[in-house]
Order: sequence, then C-alpha cells, then structure tokens
Amino acid sequence: MNTHLGIANKLSEKEINHREIEQSELILIEGYLWDTPKAKNAIIKSIEIASKNSIPISLSLSDVFCVERYKNEFLDLAKNKIDMLFGNIDEYKSLFENEDIEKIVQELKSLNKIFIITTGENGAILVHKKEVIKVTSEKIEKIVDLTGAGDLFAAGFIHGFVNKIGFEKSLKLGVQSASEIIKVLGARTKIKLSTLLLK
Repeated sequence: MNTHLGIANKLSEKEINHREIEQSELILIEGYLWDTPKAKNAIIKSIEIASKNSIPISLSLSDVFCVERYKNEFLDLAKNKIDMLFGNIDEYKSLFENEDIEKIVQELKSLNKIFIITTGENGAILVHKKEVIKVTSEKIEKIVDLTGAGDLFAAGFIHGFVNKIGFEKSLKLGVQSASEIIKVLGARTKIKLSTLLLK
C-alpha cells in the first residue's frame, strides 16, 4: 500500500479553527501527518487548544514504519498529551519495544489513558487503568481488501465513545465497522453505524 496524504500535506497552523476544536466532542490525530513539519505544528497547536478546553484527544499510530520513525515522540504523546491511542498489535509492539502483548497490556494499566489495540482476526483489546476488555472479531466469509480497516474501526469506536454507549459496545461497533470495509475493494463503503448498533 502506498499512502497518499493529498491536500493534508498542506495542513498548517493557519488552517486550525479554534472554535471548531472548542466545540468538538473529540479530536483524532493521524500519525502519518507527523511526517510533514507544517502539519506537525498544526497538530501541536490543536492539542494545545483541545487540552485547554478539556476536549478528548486521540491518536492513530497509522503504521509500523511511522511508529519507527517517531517512536520517542509518539511515546511522549501517548503517555503525556493524549487521552486515547489507536493502533494494531504490531504498532503497539513496535512502540513499546516488546513482542509480548500481555506484558504491554500490563504496562498500559499503569497509565491513565484509553488504549485500543486491534488484533486482526482475534478482535480488539481495550485497556483503561486496571480494566481490560477484549472482544472477538466478526466472522467473514471472504476478505476482499484490508484497506481502511483501521480507520473504520476507529470511526466505529469513536462513534460509540462520544455517544456514551460504553467501552465494550464501542469496541464491538469498531470491530463491526472494520468487518464491513474488508468485504469490499478500497476504503469506501456505505455503513449505517446506527444499524450496526442494533445487531
């Protein structure tokens, strides 16, 4: 897969709208944008605004290569500046330099954040303080393309989170959303999250 950030490459501080962030229920930072100095500055500014206004801040690790490039900075964000971290099992292993996911989970318990780890066919794990929640994956007859699975998972989870349906239901909604996108080619599909909630 070749990532193309498009116009996001041009994101800078002047594009940051204070009012929009102040009125948000949550902001999501995409790790890929850390590659662009201007976008990085825009992200830092967004974090400052969100923090001052008690807006939850989430970060998506994007991919293992991105984690390897910015490991120390992402660790600082995860431990000190954000509220929620999304990543797959390989990204977490890279970030915390540990191949044992159970040991990583134990480390995460000591941090006062929400950590979400997707584990492919094994589902997903959420760690928040001493609480660990695991949900299984959806059974898929035929996987067509994994593009967009992580993004759709995050979208489903965040939808549940901001609507206060609870960690476990939010995780399940994330898994269900990701399960829909991998049935089609590409990262676009029509998913009614409200319908998935009724399953």
